[in-house]
Amino acid sequence: MKTGKRRWLLLLPLAALLAGFLAWMYHPRSLTATLRALGGDIGVRMITTELRVEDFVAYPDGDIYSFAVEAGTEEYDALLALLDGYSWHEQINTLGGDRTINGTGRGDSEVNLDVYIKSLAPEAASSQGELLINNYKGAPNARVDGNVCQLGWGDDNGELLLELAELFGVTNPQATP
Repeated sequence: MKTGKRRWLLLLPLAALLAGFLAWMYHPRSLTATLRALGGDIGVRMITTELRVEDFVAYPDGDIYSFAVEAGTEEYDALLALLDGYSWHEQINTLGGDRTINGTGRGDSEVNLDVYIKSLAPEAASSQGELLINNYKGAPNARVDGNVCQLGWGDDNGELLLELAELFGVTNPQATP
């Protein structure tokens, strides 16, 4: 009986360590923490993608829209307020250094947008103050400050992309049949 208690006592620190790791990994983090800390202007690039079909041949088509959002403006505050409504958490497959954004088919097939947001503050290091949200092959992933992660607990990418498009007046192309 004494040996059984000892085993449980040895397993308790391991269980606490595992619980701490899982809490760190799945703890929601702010999308705007680094952008707010750096301050300064923010660059936004929205990319629309669609397929154009002519004579039974599909051609990729789309546009790139670039915006510079000045700090202290209403647009700046609206952008940060919108991003504050979303959070991100680590993914188990990226802890080993995997930096690829995998398509899972779980994204919104009606959303044909990608958004790249970057701090334009002079003291921003590479990948610091960087946010990439895409819907590539239905990927629920995003890249925040160089970390591949998942937005929210579901597939929030499509919803956030549509809200960002509305904020900047960009039209989401219709999905191809």
